[in-house]
This record gives sequence, C-alpha cells and structure tokens, in this order.
Amino acid sequence: MDLRHCNDCSQSKPNIEFYHWPKSKKKWSNYCRNCTKKRHREWYKTNENAQRKYQRAKAKLYWKKPEYRARVKAYRAKRRRENPKYRASEIKQSHRSRLRRYDLTAEEYTKFHDQQNGACAICLQVETSTRLGRRRDLAIDHVHGLKVVRGLLCNRCNRGIGYFRDDPLLLDAAIRYLSRSRRKI
Repeated sequence: MDLRHCNDCSQSKPNIEFYHWPKSKKKWSNYCRNCTKKRHREWYKTNENAQRKYQRAKAKLYWKKPEYRARVKAYRAKRRRENPKYRASEIKQSHRSRLRRYDLTAEEYTKFHDQQNGACAICLQVETSTRLGRRRDLAIDHVHGLKVVRGLLCNRCNRGIGYFRDDPLLLDAAIRYLSRSRRKI
C-alpha cells in the first residue's frame, strides 16, 4: 500500500485518502480528503458572495441555451407527472416566494382573502384560471416600488391593471372609450 504525505495536516496516509487527479503530474492531490474538504469550506466562507455571483452568472448563460431549457423543462414535467409531492411542493414554494416578495405573512394573505370572500377585488369573481392542474391563487396587487399591498385580484384583472401601468388616467380614458362605442351600437 502506497503512502502519501498531506501538505496540510503533515500526516502520511494511504493513497485512498487522497483525491485522484489524472491530469496532474503526480496524479494525486497534495492534500488528504479531509483537509481538502476543510480548505474548500474555508474558501467558500470567505468568498461566499463572489461564488454566488459566479453561480448566478453561469446559470444565466446556461438558461440562454435552448437545449438546456428544454432539458430542464422536460425533467420538471416528468417529475410533476411521476411525483405528486414534487408538484405540491413546487406550488407551495411559488406561493411562499410571492408572499416573501411583498413582505406578507400567510395570515395576512388569508385575512385579505377572507375580507374579499375569496373573490377578486375588482370583478368580484372567483379565480378560474389554472396552473399545473390546480386553480391559481389570487394575485397580490401592490403599489410598484413600495411593496404596499392593495388587495387580491384574479389573473385577468391583475394583468389588465398591469397593461394600463397602474395609471388611473389611462383607465378613465379606456372607460370613456368603451362608453362611446356602446352608445354607437
């Protein structure tokens, strides 16, 4: 059994305790596995933000490749079909992230929902559109840039307000336009 010397802990250990690096001249790491892991953990702690930034940039590059996106989409679709728990956790996670985005707790969302009797604040209809085979939650309507929640809207009303850029003057102009066209009919 061959022994190697670790440059970090200064112990002699069998080759199996070292990572095999076929591309290097010596074919083995200079540090034992435990010391390598320890060194990586320390490096990551000191360079955590840089590492996250690098990983995000790499993910963006991958996401631009259509073959990668197609592979991820197919994988997620397969998991949704085969594993109902994955699908449920995906829905819960997206709901939690939406609440976090607007600094809302689940109780505050439920309070809004109950005040509106589970219906849209504008059209007073229950949400009918679906996502992943499940009825969507009401969208959280908010003042852009301030994270101030105004209420809960159905998908159609939320998109409509968004298309009018939350501008009451544009909405008034649209109302006048629709009123004029009704008189002509």
